Amino acid sequence: MLTFIQITDTHIFADKEIMYGIDSAKALENAIEDIHVNYPDASFVVHTGDIAGYKGRVEDFKRFSSIIDSLSIPIHYIPGNHDIDRSILRSELLKVEPSGGAVCWSFTMEDRHFIGLDSSTGNDLVGEIAEEELNWLRKDLESKKEKQTFIFLHHHVLPVGVHWLDKLILRNNLELLELIDSFPGVECIINGHVHLEKTLVFRGKTFFSTPSLCEQYPAHVQTFAVEGIPPGYRVFHLKDNGSVESYIKRLNYKPQNTEYTV
Repeated sequence: MLTFIQITDTHIFADKEIMYGIDSAKALENAIEDIHVNYPDASFVVHTGDIAGYKGRVEDFKRFSSIIDSLSIPIHYIPGNHDIDRSILRSELLKVEPSGGAVCWSFTMEDRHFIGLDSSTGNDLVGEIAEEELNWLRKDLESKKEKQTFIFLHHHVLPVGVHWLDKLILRNNLELLELIDSFPGVECIINGHVHLEKTLVFRGKTFFSTPSLCEQYPAHVQTFAVEGIPPGYRVFHLKDNGSVESYIKRLNYKPQNTEYTV
């Protein structure tokens, strides 16, 4: 069995402790400790974006880096809509030459294939996968047609049924859906962005939305609000028979009530 972890929307600030009732730095520290205790044999972690703050400042990335350094499991990153300057992600976390191009990747492990897509645009409200990246994705999928495949991106591809969040859906989601529809091996599409738990099945593929490691958004309120439940992350167990088990692990963390709490 192969186990991996998804964390998302950590929103770490260098100069703020509490946002919407959550100390996101403490939540990340708690998540790392929880992963070490409960899933020490996980093969890797994927962070699906909105890593630092709301404007992706270098000082926020530095604080995130100082916390995530304690994680003993390999971690892979894709940027979110608030990670506006990809060059900072590259220099502070990937430790490579900074550049502004898309941060996307793929690798194969234990006969499964994993792909990270960059849906950030440099605009903190809009998500879109560029044509060049879609072409790269098609070639990558064609080279691994026989593999059970998992795709990670920040933005949600299918509506989650919350009006204000669904205005911020992946702008060219239909184009992505049409592309992956041609590849039966693509089994799971995994996103962050919406700060809530959701599982949807569409045309034989499962779409997972994962809670943030900061404030939680309620699935039953159509305008901005915060739900007073703990942050969490998602666990995947890929069984030897090809089946996929996934669930949310909530932290032992009590958010403070705010004027937005429902």
